[in-house]
Amino acid sequence: RALGTSFLIATLSSVCALIFALLIFASPGGVRFREVVKLLSILPLGMGALTLSLGFLLAYSLAPFTFLDPFSGNFTVILFLHAVLLLPLGYRFLVPVLSEGESIGRKNARFAARSLGGGFFTAFRRVEWPYYRKGVSDFLRLAWVWSFADLAIVSFFTAEDRITLPTLVARLMGRYEFHSAALVLFIMTAISFIVLFLGKSGESRT
Repeated sequence: RALGTSFLIATLSSVCALIFALLIFASPGGVRFREVVKLLSILPLGMGALTLSLGFLLAYSLAPFTFLDPFSGNFTVILFLHAVLLLPLGYRFLVPVLSEGESIGRKNARFAARSLGGGFFTAFRRVEWPYYRKGVSDFLRLAWVWSFADLAIVSFFTAEDRITLPTLVARLMGRYEFHSAALVLFIMTAISFIVLFLGKSGESRT
């Protein structure tokens, strides 16, 4: 059950972070507005997961959030916090690729593809996606592993019937079951390496 919960949180939060990063890039406004958005997107680097999680936990005790119970394992909060913390990673991997995609050369390639009879999705699949694929793939792999191994956020909002592998490790170590904790850590490490390196090798073959 802990393995399944960790997989679910990592998958959904990495996708949410990808959506947030794309929305930031697509935000309207001039250069100055883009710089402000960029600054806000890298703020989580200075706060840290533990600080941000504790802040959300304390905010739950204030109006109008008093009806929420943070210890019920609020799944939405976990995903939101993970996505916010992954924003700097998204900005690092996605924005340079997307910005280059807005260059005159890329726009001409899109125009040529559509002029030859290709629809929007056909042009995107044939012209755009091969160019964006590496940045999106790198971001999703790193975001997934980061979220999969995170303890600080989940530990504040974990319900008893929905624990993750990092939380399980912390509880096992608290009960001095170090051999069991080491086994869980080995499983986490193996899965992380598989996601990072097998995904990359598959991308290279493509």
